[in-house]
Amino acid sequence: MLFNLFISDMLLTNSRQYVYGDDLALLHSDRSWSNVEDVLSVDMELFTGCLKTWILKLNVAKTTTTAVHLIKKAQHQLIVTLNLSPLSYNPFPTYLGLKLDRQLTYKQHLETLRATVSVRNNLLRCLAGSSWGDRTSTL
Repeated sequence: MLFNLFISDMLLTNSRQYVYGDDLALLHSDRSWSNVEDVLSVDMELFTGCLKTWILKLNVAKTTTTAVHLIKKAQHQLIVTLNLSPLSYNPFPTYLGLKLDRQLTYKQHLETLRATVSVRNNLLRCLAGSSWGDRTSTL
């Protein structure tokens, strides 16, 4: 709630802002990669200036860039700068618990989810199959 109060007077940016809780995503769409990079770099500077007003600090280690597009063969890495240093590029960023990919197919997210569910299923299978465990119907 306090974070929402802090960002309620955030400056208008040229890119779209998607805020949920303390997660913020900036999105800009253009036909030119250099225009996207320039706009996002300027907006990041505006955003950090706003944070300084509220005596907050951006966690640069968690701040990443990615490019989302429908061209299968394009592998462009965005170069967005903050304080004259480039932000790290992540081809599979996590936003609100979803692991995104370049074409928004959610393949990477589903693979991670499948691995997690598989481990938990194996654990339940072991508990149900042992002589000291509970009945399968209870689990």
